[in-house]
Amino acid sequence: FKQASFFAESKEGILLDFMMNFLMEGTGKFSKDDNVEFFERLGSIYNFDVSGAGISGLTQNYEEVLKRFMQVLTNPSFPEKEFVKLKEIFIDLYQRRQDSQTDRGIRLLKNLIYKNTHFDWSFDQAIELIKNIDIKKLKELHKKYLSPKNMVLSISGDFDLEKLEKEVLNIFDSWQGEKYWAELPEKSNFESGKTINNFMLKDQVLLLLGRPSSLNVYDKDLVPVKMLDFVAFSSIGSRLYQLREQTGLFYTAFGMFGANASRFNGFDYVGSILNLENVEKSEKLIFEVIDNLGKNGIYQYELNAASQSYLKGIIDLTSSNESISGVLAKLKSLELGFDYYDKVLNRVQTISLDEINKICAKYFYSKGMSKVRVGRIKG
Repeated sequence: FKQASFFAESKEGILLDFMMNFLMEGTGKFSKDDNVEFFERLGSIYNFDVSGAGISGLTQNYEEVLKRFMQVLTNPSFPEKEFVKLKEIFIDLYQRRQDSQTDRGIRLLKNLIYKNTHFDWSFDQAIELIKNIDIKKLKELHKKYLSPKNMVLSISGDFDLEKLEKEVLNIFDSWQGEKYWAELPEKSNFESGKTINNFMLKDQVLLLLGRPSSLNVYDKDLVPVKMLDFVAFSSIGSRLYQLREQTGLFYTAFGMFGANASRFNGFDYVGSILNLENVEKSEKLIFEVIDNLGKNGIYQYELNAASQSYLKGIIDLTSSNESISGVLAKLKSLELGFDYYDKVLNRVQTISLDEINKICAKYFYSKGMSKVRVGRIKG
């Protein structure tokens, strides 16, 4: 989907994800067992979800596989028996997420950050949506979303490009549909400094600190901030890891600034799992880590390590045909240009300590963060 990142976060994506997962349950004259047997016999791996659909397999039978893949996408039968079963699976999925301390906390934080936008929804609301959907609604969703005008097709592998292009165009030529484009999130009604306490029978407390970010995927500062995330939160030896080792106040800690940045702005957050008696002290020390980074910057050895980690991540993007195809689709859908990672590579390799520390001072501060606490804590 051209708007895969939007659907992955929005309430709108809940039913879209359900519909996409239902596609394999029946296709025209083929049952789910028929489809599964067909793809397995030809050595193909498939996936259908809120981001879109994918298929991978052997080069010699790709034409046959793509034809069946096309049928699954465009001609679902939506069988009633499997519909009831899938409903139960999805309801159980969201109930499990509701019972997960981390999932519940992240959901509460996102709702706080994106208050009154498409991204503000609860697990209870998701369950009600799934309970109330019917076959008629699924068919409407299929017609609305499954259109070539709403999607990007990317293929990676060992093949004759000219021959493949002709065959693919022939296979998908009959696929028609209207264009659909969801509006990006409107401005959030985020309340800075707000505290949400959510009681849960857990031995430890999940502490989350967060706020909206001004960064989206088109911002020139996003890559440097992602590099700073390694130094601050993400690596063994990060500032947050050092705080954990020095104080022993929390079991684990994590964070990211500019998280989920896409066409829409992302968010900044830091989290930890700790004992109730350590919550207030840990919050203060985490804020000090963030503010110290913004005030004093990072060291050259930290920049070197962050550069190497980021470059490894770029290399991993080309580790398989599946990942390459996914990257191409993302670049196209976000209109970043296929030279995007060349620019990123150059940025990571040439950024100076002085430049990244100026960016660090711009984004790393604790002011304006709200907090979510989930555990044996009073509301």
